[in-house]
Order: sequence, then C-alpha cells, then structure tokens
Amino acid sequence: MNALRVWPYRFHFVARGPALFPLYQSGNILRGAFGTIFRRIACEPRCPGAAHCAIAADCPYAQVFEPTWPAGPSGLADPPRAFVFRPAGLEGRALEAGEPFFFDLHLFSPRPDLLAFFVLTFRQLGVEGVGPGRVPVELIRVHPLDEQHQEQTAVFANGTLAGAASPGLTLALAGTSQQPGILRIAFTTPTEFKDAGSVALRPAFGPLFRRLANRIGNLCALYQGGRPDHDLAALAHSADHLRIAGGTVTWAEAERRSSRTGQKHSLGGFTGWVDYEGDYGPFLPWLKAGQWTGVGRQTVWGKGALKVSPTRHPAAHDQ
Repeated sequence: MNALRVWPYRFHFVARGPALFPLYQSGNILRGAFGTIFRRIACEPRCPGAAHCAIAADCPYAQVFEPTWPAGPSGLADPPRAFVFRPAGLEGRALEAGEPFFFDLHLFSPRPDLLAFFVLTFRQLGVEGVGPGRVPVELIRVHPLDEQHQEQTAVFANGTLAGAASPGLTLALAGTSQQPGILRIAFTTPTEFKDAGSVALRPAFGPLFRRLANRIGNLCALYQGGRPDHDLAALAHSADHLRIAGGTVTWAEAERRSSRTGQKHSLGGFTGWVDYEGDYGPFLPWLKAGQWTGVGRQTVWGKGALKVSPTRHPAAHDQ
C-alpha cells in the first residue's frame, strides 16, 4: 500500500434566489445541511444512531458521517470522514437569482454507490434550500476531475445520473531524495493544528508533515485497505531538517454557531505561504496528496487546503 486514492468531483448549481455564503463558512453550511438530508435518505427512520446500529458497517451514512474504528490508533476518538468539501469559490459570495456556482467534493472511499447518494442528497438540498435564507438551488451537472482539476465528461446532467462513476486518481506516496531547494506551501484556506501542545501560528515543516502523514495514513487504513508501507517515524525525523526560509502568514478569524446547542465554535486558522528549504524529495508526494486531503482540523469543511510549489534549486525569497 504505497498510494492514496481519491475520487474528485465538481458539482455545478444555479441559485434560484439571492444567496449569501459568509467568508470561511460555506463548507460548514454545506456539510450541516447535507448531513441531515443524507441521513434521511440513507437510514431507516427508527435507527438509533450509527453507534448502536446493527448494520453500521454497511450503512452509507454511518460510513460517511459517523465512521467507527474500534481497532484504530489510541487517541483517534474521531476518525477522518470519507470526504471533504472544497467550496473556495463560494467564500464570501453574494449570489443573485440565476447565478451559477460550483464546489468540489473529494471522496476517499471506493464504495461505488456513494456518488449516487451525494447526488440525491444535493438535489434534495436544492429543493429545501441552502444557506442562512434556505435559498433554493438547482443541481445542473456533476463532473469528475483529473489531477489538474480539469473537468471530465459529466456523470450527472439533465436530471440523470447517466455516466459511469469516476475511476478516481491514484496518488503514489513514494518519494525520492536529493531534491534540495525551496518548497513553497500556500495555505489557501484557514489551517489549524497543534505544535508541541499549542496551536501553530507559523508552521514548522516537521509538525506540518506529521499531521499530514497521519491524516493520509488514517484515510488509507479506514477506507482503502491498509496504511502506506513507509517508515513514517524516519520520515518525520527527516522532516525536522527542513527549515523555514521565508513566508507570510496571518490568522483568519471565523466562527460558526451550532444549530443544536447554540454554542459558537471557531472556524479560524492561519492563511498565507511559507518557504521551506532543504531536501524535500521524500515529502513531495505526500504534500501533493495533501492538496486533495487537506491538513489539520475541520478539513471536511474545506479548511487546511494546500497548494505546493517546489523548485529544484535555492531561490531568492522574502524574509
């Protein structure tokens, strides 16, 4: 097991009324409404919940929204979900009636019926409305994406799930050594994780890589048959040798209010870019895979999105 598989799709909609997506909250809006409808479609109405469901191992809702992992790593109380939303194009937008919009969905489970459940759920979500004003929207098309995020032949169009599901992408995790230079990582959405017990404000490469490698390893173990066959302890030790060579990061403040408890929860994190200098070869495949998975907390809502820009030689950089 030396690869991560991902099934990426782009969902195109048209707003049927004015709709507002507050900055850094669009992923949370999508996830909350989606989960409620998904459960209604996929579950037996009398189900006591995934934790007590006799068929949870086969239930698509339980697998996607409430996965359990009794034999998982100690401390993994909340296993990673099998998907992430990437709604970057919606952040802070005010849509007019008739205006088109889209967001991306990355799936990490090979379960063949998942796409159909997502399509059914988002069609119903469009009827019931989305966002603070419950604005109706219409799902128009769904396209698989290639590794360059280019749209492929639609699998849903004209109200019909007509195409075959995407074969997905296979992202090899085997790296090479002797690639010294500057590796720039842009954190394009708020990113939050801890370093030595405290929230990282300017991420050192070692802690960043450890969080990313753990996330990818857990996704592979939970949904794809086994952990990557790598000595992650040795890789993590080597990751500490890359030093910060420049960059600019700022903290983005955002919060959500739970509809169930009324409590406020932070959606914030740092954004910006950091240059790392050193032999980045062994880590580059993991970072490229991380562009699909995200890193840190609340990745399912689109937080922790990365963009990696390597170069083979040291270059001028900002301090």
